[in-house]
Amino acid sequence: MCAYYLAPMFSTPLPRIIEPLKLVEQRVDLQGVIELSQLKRLQGVMIDVAGEVQVSLQFAKDEEGIRTITGTVITDILMECQRCLRPVRVHIEGNLNLGIVLGEESARNLPSYYDPLLLGGQHLELI
Repeated sequence: MCAYYLAPMFSTPLPRIIEPLKLVEQRVDLQGVIELSQLKRLQGVMIDVAGEVQVSLQFAKDEEGIRTITGTVITDILMECQRCLRPVRVHIEGNLNLGIVLGEESARNLPSYYDPLLLGGQHLELI
C-alpha cells in the first residue's frame, strides 16, 4: 500500500442542503466532512467506503461582484491497483473555484477562471 496519511482537520459533518446565495451574502466559511459512503459515483472504484472527505468552502463576492464558492476537498481512498491488483491508497486533493450563475447566459459570460455553478433554485445539495 502507498503510505499516504490523511491527518484529521475537521470532524463536523457538513450540512446536506445549503442556500449558497445567502451564504455568499453572509461571507460564510464552511469546514467539515462528508462520509465517503455518501459519494455514490465513487463507490464503484473504491475497495472500502470507510473514511471521510475533508471540505473547506468559502462563500464570497469577488471584485467584479461575481458570487463565488472557493475551497478545497481532501481525502484518501482505497482502490485496486490496475497492475498488481492489490489495494492501494490514493490521495485526492482538489481545489474549487466556482462562479454562481442563475442562467445559461450568465454561465457563458463568466470569466474562464471560474467553473460555472448553475443554480436551479435557492437550495443546493452539497454532496
